Amino acid sequence: MSTLNGIGTTMYGREYHDGGSCYIATKWFVIVHIPTVPLASYLILDENHKWFSSEYQLVKVSLNWKQVAETYLFTIFVILIISLLLYFFI
Repeated sequence: MSTLNGIGTTMYGREYHDGGSCYIATKWFVIVHIPTVPLASYLILDENHKWFSSEYQLVKVSLNWKQVAETYLFTIFVILIISLLLYFFI
C-alpha cells in the first residue's frame, strides 16, 4: 500500500473478528486520499497478538460489501460537510 501525492492504494476499515486478534480491511485505489475503487478485502492476522506488532499476515477474502458501503457513505458525508462549510463561510 502506497500513495504518491495522494494517488495510489491504501487500506481503509477495520472490522474485528475472533476477539480482536484479527480484522478485515479493504484495499482501495485513492485519488487525493479519497477512496474511489475497492480492490480487495483482506483478513489481517496479528502474528504476535499485540497491538504494537509490525508482524502480520494478509489473507485475501471476498470483498466486504458492508465495509465498502460504509466507506462510501462516510466519504460522501465528509465531502458534503466540507462543501457546506465552504459554501456558507467563503
